[in-house]
Amino acid sequence: MTDYFGAGMRLYLERLVDWEGLLELRRGGAADVPTEVAAYVTLLETTAKLAASFERGARELIAAMVTHAAPRNRDDEAAKARARAAQRFGARGAQATGP
Repeated sequence: MTDYFGAGMRLYLERLVDWEGLLELRRGGAADVPTEVAAYVTLLETTAKLAASFERGARELIAAMVTHAAPRNRDDEAAKARARAAQRFGARGAQATGP
């Protein structure tokens, strides 16, 4: 499992953020910094726990997504798109070139 709220995030929140300046800017005046920081950290910890709780299932679902179709050829797909454009818009649409 991934540590969503790891040491790097804690270092950032505890040492690198100017909480007083940030909260003063946001609130327009003095703020109760310890309470605000505690609330923010609690929110992040809860979010990290939620992400960790569904990570395994999400990874299993993604791993189970398998296709048996052959890979597409870019040139063939571009030719098909030009043919559709010509049919839809006439000669003017067929002359458009892609990136």
